[in-house]
Amino acid sequence: MLGKALAGLGRAFRGASTFFYLVSHWGEISHEREEYRRQIRDREQWAATMLRNKDALYKIEMERASRLYNASVADASRDREPMAGVALNSEPA
Repeated sequence: MLGKALAGLGRAFRGASTFFYLVSHWGEISHEREEYRRQIRDREQWAATMLRNKDALYKIEMERASRLYNASVADASRDREPMAGVALNSEPA
């Protein structure tokens, strides 16, 4: 019986000491929590910026690749000369 009473008293003492620790250090705890929240917010902003940059670079690269492809197709079609004496789009005899 005495063991249970001492165990209960120990839990109460632990709870009270935790309470007084929190009260006496609340400024420091609050500051650490705010710093942690700011770090999370900064990381989220950084990630959003990186995604926007990635999307913009992807769009620019796709436009560049499209221009290069279209230029190469135009060059290839300009370099081809029809064979002499052969009519284009004619039916075979």
